[in-house]
Amino acid sequence: MRTTLICGTSLAVALLAAGCSSSPGPGQAATPSGGCGIEAPSGLVAKGYLTYGTSLTMPPQVTQKNGKPSGSDIEIAQAIAQEMCLQPKFTNYDFQGILPAVNAKKVDAGVATFGITPERQKAFDFVPYFIGGQAMLAKKDKHLKVSGIEGVCGHTFAVLSGSVELANLKTAAPKCPGGKSVHYSVYPSMPEIIQQLLKGSQDLAYVDWTAAAEAVKKMPDQLALASGIFSGRGASTPPNIEGIAVRKGDDQMKTALSRAFKSVVKDGTYMSILKKYGLERGDVRKRVSLEKS
Repeated sequence: MRTTLICGTSLAVALLAAGCSSSPGPGQAATPSGGCGIEAPSGLVAKGYLTYGTSLTMPPQVTQKNGKPSGSDIEIAQAIAQEMCLQPKFTNYDFQGILPAVNAKKVDAGVATFGITPERQKAFDFVPYFIGGQAMLAKKDKHLKVSGIEGVCGHTFAVLSGSVELANLKTAAPKCPGGKSVHYSVYPSMPEIIQQLLKGSQDLAYVDWTAAAEAVKKMPDQLALASGIFSGRGASTPPNIEGIAVRKGDDQMKTALSRAFKSVVKDGTYMSILKKYGLERGDVRKRVSLEKS
């Protein structure tokens, strides 16, 4: 399995400040020993680098460890860059700032649990790499259980700004009877959402299933899952596929990323990463034919 050395900023800065960057330090080569398998796209933001916009606040997929970008999405993105003999570089934003940065050519691509939705596909192209899904998270001592978005009436929610969950609350939440309406508040990061639950200012957090599972894993005495995994668009609708976002019509970038990802899958790196983080149920091959993507 490939390894990439990247320098980082402090955890506090990574969680609270937008626009900080992490990349390999001087003399730290990210080139795989076997040579380049995929031709790198032209017009990169920084020569020799594949620059990703991300939000390092959603473990286990995108987070920090020992001051460096970490998580399953980060490792997949690193492996993709290395297939092109490029060094991976990560620029940290609040979640809602990543896609505008992609469009403004501040980064080459965005990787941060983006669900591939019809709305997003109008403005961006995607390389699918993971099966997503949503879940409800609650403070353990509240003993809350809901069916999914169908059971939100009468509860208050914390939700991530710019997320699929926020879009679903706006469009798919049921019509609730008087006195049991849906009330939600929007926050810029997962740590702030967790803080609201622990303070008791919100009943539930409506977030990605991986983020909810990781939060319970880290705080089992304080947090609990309040639902199963669902799509947020109705009981019979499957969860979103997540993808790396690129500028609409940038076929060269999309093709290079797609070819590199297929190579990472073929050589076993992809499954090794999923197993490392306990995310095997997110294997995109269960829902997407890579030969057709």
